[in-house]
Amino acid sequence: MFNYLDLSNEQAYLRRIKRVSKARWKEWNEGIRNNLSKPVFREIWEEVKERAPNEFTELELLEKTGFGDDPAERRQ
Repeated sequence: MFNYLDLSNEQAYLRRIKRVSKARWKEWNEGIRNNLSKPVFREIWEEVKERAPNEFTELELLEKTGFGDDPAERRQ
């Protein structure tokens, strides 16, 4: 699951630097949101955030916006 969190963080980063299309990002974002809503993922994600703060910054920002923002449209 740690690898999945790392992958999700990388996907959000790739969208932020516009290496991924908006259509692809919508698919990825939906998958990330759905997986992190599952109890076992949620539990591990909460533990990872606590033990490794600021390690998954893109994913944390995505979560803070309720998975509603587009990383490519964020101000740097």
